[in-house]
Amino acid sequence: PKFSDDNGFVPDPMAVERERKLSQIWTEEEKRIFLEKFLIYHKNFSRISEYIPTKSTENVILYYYTNKRTLDLK
Repeated sequence: PKFSDDNGFVPDPMAVERERKLSQIWTEEEKRIFLEKFLIYHKNFSRISEYIPTKSTENVILYYYTNKRTLDLK
């Protein structure tokens, strides 16, 4: 077999970036669910993300570390 390496080539990087930005927009409902579940599951981000279908575990982690001071979370 011939070795094939696309070297991480992304055919449409702008589409990937648009999707990434959209995943970082949080609705008020998503924020409410995050806080409610954070009080129950603390830093079990994968468990919290199960309750927010539009967010991945990575999105939930990023939201936490971006907002933990303003939300007074530890």
